Amino acid sequence: MQRSSPSWIARATVPWLWVIAVIGPAFISVARADQPLRVAKAVAYPFAYTPVDVAEAIGAFKKHGLDVEVSAFTGAPKMQAALASDSVDIGVGSGTDMSFIAKGAPVMDICAANVSPPPLALLVTKNNPIKSVDELKGKTIGTSTPGSIIEWMPKELSRIKGWGKDGIKTVAAGDIAAMLQAIRTNQLDGFVTDLTTGYRMEAAGEARIFVRFGDYVKDFIFGGIYVRNGLLKQNPEVARQFLAAWFDAVAYMKSHRDETIKIVQPVMHVGPDIAGRTYDEMVGGFSDTGRFPPDALKLMARSFVDLGIFEKEPDMSKLYTEAYLPSQK
Repeated sequence: MQRSSPSWIARATVPWLWVIAVIGPAFISVARADQPLRVAKAVAYPFAYTPVDVAEAIGAFKKHGLDVEVSAFTGAPKMQAALASDSVDIGVGSGTDMSFIAKGAPVMDICAANVSPPPLALLVTKNNPIKSVDELKGKTIGTSTPGSIIEWMPKELSRIKGWGKDGIKTVAAGDIAAMLQAIRTNQLDGFVTDLTTGYRMEAAGEARIFVRFGDYVKDFIFGGIYVRNGLLKQNPEVARQFLAAWFDAVAYMKSHRDETIKIVQPVMHVGPDIAGRTYDEMVGGFSDTGRFPPDALKLMARSFVDLGIFEKEPDMSKLYTEAYLPSQK
């Protein structure tokens, strides 16, 4: 008998059936009490997700009674599908992944892990003559994934400049290598990526950072921690233990610069100079409380509409909870 797919998968803006078909056979399992807590990062290398690696390195998970197994995916859709299939217990991803919950994903965001100006940048070729942000009107900018925060940033900059959300055109142009080639051949005027990649490309002479979106967009929920609803129902204490370890790692990172850089450098696949620049730029964005600022939630709700994910702003109060934060024990 053919089993129908959950409605949230059918409604999603990514090819969920394909994702589950690909990852399902490799990952689907039934969680048991004697298994380690299965924690996944949406992507392996971003600095925003490295408190997981730091918590593991400094023994924070063991301190809070957790045996943790850490893995990583190649994007939020695969991580969310793994959470839905009960092959991952906790996922660390972007704040904008709350849109999956609004579409029916059986998870909950339990922590605004990073509330900060988004560490994203617009890159152009090293010799591009453009000098002013005002010259971006009508330009075509490459982004990696449709419906993502990467795509939203140029739209928000356009809105702030008074050009409407489509005053800067965006095109989903593939991975970094494809977008770099596209700006070299003038198929694109620039592309959006994370600051760490921007630093690396500047150091290699491949491109230069032209706009830091954090100069225009301030408080944004850049990171979130997602737990499958089944775990929250069956063993809510595990969520509290994980968050306690996460905040121990964040506190350590903020007070141990050199040690943190040594831990995260191999995770990020960068040299110490770029790891240090990234640390200095981003470490202050990690939240000490995990609370969800109302203004940041409103901004995120509007971004979902701007990107065409929803026709109207979703009820954000249904997409997160603060019940598992340490101060709520």
